[in-house]
Amino acid sequence: MSRRIVLFELNEVPWRIVDEYVAAHPRSALARILPRSRRYTSIAADRGHLSPWTTWPTLHRGVNDEQHMIANFGQDRTDVDRRLPPVWQLLRGAGVSVGICGTLHSFPVPEDVESYSFYLPDTFAAEPTAFPAELATFQAFNLTMARASSRNVDTSIPRVAALRLLRSAPKLGIKAGTLATLAAQLVAERRKPWLSTRRRSLQSIMAFDVFDKQLVLRRPRFSSFFTNHVASAMHRYWAAGHPDDYDQLKPRRGLDGQIPRRGAVGDGPRR
Repeated sequence: MSRRIVLFELNEVPWRIVDEYVAAHPRSALARILPRSRRYTSIAADRGHLSPWTTWPTLHRGVNDEQHMIANFGQDRTDVDRRLPPVWQLLRGAGVSVGICGTLHSFPVPEDVESYSFYLPDTFAAEPTAFPAELATFQAFNLTMARASSRNVDTSIPRVAALRLLRSAPKLGIKAGTLATLAAQLVAERRKPWLSTRRRSLQSIMAFDVFDKQLVLRRPRFSSFFTNHVASAMHRYWAAGHPDDYDQLKPRRGLDGQIPRRGAVGDGPRR
C-alpha cells in the first residue's frame, strides 16, 4: 500500500449540502479538491432500520446488517470482529500503519492498540482509553461533553476536565485559533444562550486538531476521522435553509423567542 488514505467520515451529509458549501466557499479545501476528484454514490444493502451506527459498520466490514448484526453501541462484537473484522483491523493485520479518530464502533480499543499509529475511539466509548496516552486527556473531556449534550446541548463546562485539556492543548495539537474561537463562543453564550448549539461544531474542530497533529506526526498509511457536526445542524435547521422541501412548515419560536425568517424545523419533508 504505497498511497496514504484518509477516510473522512462526514456523517449523513448529502452531496447537495457539500455542493452548496463549495459554492459558498470557493477557496475552501473542498472546493479545490472536488473538481480533481471522482464521485461515487453507493447504496446501502441494509434491510433493517436506517441509522449511522448500523450503516457505518456495513461500510467498514463490506457486508450488510443481516450479516454483521451491529445495531447498538456497547453490544458485544467479539464474534463479529473475529468473523467480519472492520477495515482498520484488516489493514493493521496486513502490516499497514493505521490511525483512528472517532470512527463509530472503534471502542473498545484492540488488544494490540500500541501497534497502531494512534487510536482515539468514538464518543460513545465507555471510558477514555486512547493511544498514545496523552490522547486520553482529550477523550475524557470529549466523553463528558458528549454525554451531557446527547440530545440538547448542556451549557455547563466540566471544569476539571477542561483545565486538564487546556494544560495539554499544545501537546495535543489544539490550535491557538481554535481555543480563541472557543473562548469567543463562551462569551457569546452569555449574551445569547441559544448560541450554545454551536458547541457541537467546536467539539469536532478540536477533535480534528488532535487528528491533524497525529496525522502529521505519525503519518499512517490509512487513517479515519468521523464527525457528526454538520448532520447535527442539518437535523435542526434544514427547514430554515430549504423551506421548499416541505409541503407544510410548522414554524416554532427559537430559544431567542423569535421565528426564523425562512421557516423553522417542522416534521420534515414528506416523501
